[in-house]
Amino acid sequence: MRITTAPLYLLMRLIKAFDRRQTDIKYFNAGAIKTILVVSSTALGDTLLSTPAIRAARKAYP
Repeated sequence: MRITTAPLYLLMRLIKAFDRRQTDIKYFNAGAIKTILVVSSTALGDTLLSTPAIRAARKAYP
């Protein structure tokens, strides 16, 4: 793990540890999604290869 991503990873793990919301799929409401954050901390090639997935997410959740 890179030094720059380690604090973000630890923060997300801490948030998940204290999050007590229901995570079962039956509680998922796709209409409630307002924004999606995509963070890429890897090489440019990985970002280019993930572009179709980002486009699909943008199309599924306008």
